[in-house]
Amino acid sequence: MRDGNSQDLVKDTSGAIMVLGIVFGALLVGSLWHIAAIGDAMAWRERAQDAADAGAFENAVWHARGMNVIVAINIVMSLVLGVLVLWRIILILVTVALIVAAILCVVTLGTGCGFAGAVARVEARMLSKDQKLAENIIRILSAMSAAEVAVATVTPVVAWGTAASNTSGAYDVSSAATQSASLLPNIDMKTIQTLKTCFKGKSNADLTKAQNLHKQYQDFLANPRLGIGVSLPVQAESYSALCQKAGEGLMDNLAAVMEIMHMPSGAVQGIDKAKGFLGPLVGSFPGIFCAPVGASKDPPGLDDLIGKQAVESCKSQLEGARVFVGDTQGNNEIKYRDDDGKVVSEDDYVKKCTKKKSKEAKDKIKGSINPHKQYDRAECGAPAKVWEWAVNGNVFMRSFAQVEKAKTMSSRDDKGIEVADGSATGNTQALEDDDVVAHAEMYFECGDPRWMDCRSQAPWQLQWRARLRRIQPVERLVASAIEPAIVATLTQMFNGAADKYGGKLLKKMGIPEVVVPKLKDTWYFREFSRNYVQRGLYGSGAFDGVGNFIISHSDNDMTVH
Repeated sequence: MRDGNSQDLVKDTSGAIMVLGIVFGALLVGSLWHIAAIGDAMAWRERAQDAADAGAFENAVWHARGMNVIVAINIVMSLVLGVLVLWRIILILVTVALIVAAILCVVTLGTGCGFAGAVARVEARMLSKDQKLAENIIRILSAMSAAEVAVATVTPVVAWGTAASNTSGAYDVSSAATQSASLLPNIDMKTIQTLKTCFKGKSNADLTKAQNLHKQYQDFLANPRLGIGVSLPVQAESYSALCQKAGEGLMDNLAAVMEIMHMPSGAVQGIDKAKGFLGPLVGSFPGIFCAPVGASKDPPGLDDLIGKQAVESCKSQLEGARVFVGDTQGNNEIKYRDDDGKVVSEDDYVKKCTKKKSKEAKDKIKGSINPHKQYDRAECGAPAKVWEWAVNGNVFMRSFAQVEKAKTMSSRDDKGIEVADGSATGNTQALEDDDVVAHAEMYFECGDPRWMDCRSQAPWQLQWRARLRRIQPVERLVASAIEPAIVATLTQMFNGAADKYGGKLLKKMGIPEVVVPKLKDTWYFREFSRNYVQRGLYGSGAFDGVGNFIISHSDNDMTVH
């Protein structure tokens, strides 16, 4: 027998929905967890791409800043050298005036000789100051050129460290890394040797055999970058390029002064036209306008010191040159055999030997202060230019960034997504935790579509910028550098051979080294090399197919991102 309470309990249906609520509530929680994990993964992917883009862009910005700093140094160097150019132009005009005054002195039978004497005194005073002025300017230029080496070396390292640090601090990523093509190793013994020559006075004679071979390789084949170890895409420019810019800058400054003084527009236009003439003229004869041309004075008593050392050296050779000369009566006499095989007395041997050794010593000293050596010193102040292998858009202008998601975060998202699957069917795959990458580049903002025309402007205009680029496969990036590398190498071979054999030809023609110190370091040779050799190689299209072949035969020739 049942009581009433038991019957009520059996018939009571209240709370039945709770069972379904518990089941569906668990399913809802799992679904929410699943959706949250997917949303978190998607949101992180977007933030990670933003972080990678920021890192790559900041790296490129630092590189563009470094290039603009080098441009600024180049401009200041041209202004400093402009002082020497102006001085030399005035000196040349004074010399011409002296010649004219001397002619007038003769024509007027002595009446105009007073003017000639005054001009001669001015010229003598300028000549006495010329060498010191030139040497001081070369010292300043050398320090600024060394500063360019430092900027080219330090900038890629600063960009690498700063961009990665700022990206890690600003975004929720476990790690961030940035790189650039400028971090590729750069072994340039020539830059190191140039710095030693300029600041320690060591010459190429101090090079070892291996270093000399490397120098020959760089003179005829390589286009080394300017930095030591790593470097921005810049290399050393010829000194005549700086000399040319100094001449052009001189005319620009003169035109600006005339505009401020409200001079007639025709006069200003005339100065602009003169700029197109003076720049190439100065750049064609850098040894005259932009380098020390006077030989340093010999120290007092140098001739006596050389003669004394020569006598002592010759006397030390007497024993080895001694011979005995006898006659038929048995009389022997001590004589000495000289370098020509003649048997002479001791006094004649010492006198002849001393004369020969003194001449050799003086020739060595003369060789150390000849115009060619003076011009070598001027080359310590050479400016920088864009590396021949680097072109707007190719790999050597690129910056890269990678960011990585934390393993703990990735594991949490994987578990959240697996909630809906229940780990029963195995349909859910773990989230990919590959690095998120981004590309950026620095570039020179040039209105001309041809890089050949932009290249000549790039070292002298503050127009280096940075921008993001689409991610491209390694094969495509490498292919972008093949044609410039081939053209640059062939051009360097031509320049080296032309300078070597052209220099010998100029010497045979009797052209003084002070007029043309080095053939390749003149305006007309640089113009010929750029406008005919380089343009001809690019225009031939002979090397276009090399890069296209690599791209077409690569595993992935698609642009991504």
